[in-house]
Amino acid sequence: MNHASDEAEMKAHLGKLDDIGARINTAVTSANATMDATAFGLLGMPLAGICAGASALAANAIEKAADSAVAHHREFADMALHIRTNEQARAADLDGMYRK
Repeated sequence: MNHASDEAEMKAHLGKLDDIGARINTAVTSANATMDATAFGLLGMPLAGICAGASALAANAIEKAADSAVAHHREFADMALHIRTNEQARAADLDGMYRK
């Protein structure tokens, strides 16, 4: 099994994950704003009641997406650090082997 890692590609992917996280946070903020009973004003109170169930489901789904994105970002960053550290250690071992 061959394995090759490109640190620049991993950093670029982490940047994309950061962007996705920012977009999800915007969605969470927007969803929370619509959950406020006064978000629709006095005339919109009946509409707010009708939309409450769907809004709660959507907010829950967005929150789960946010949690998943954060977990993926952490796990990918940990993996990238492990790969970099492991490759540096193996390179040092091999370099030392040829210099003896």
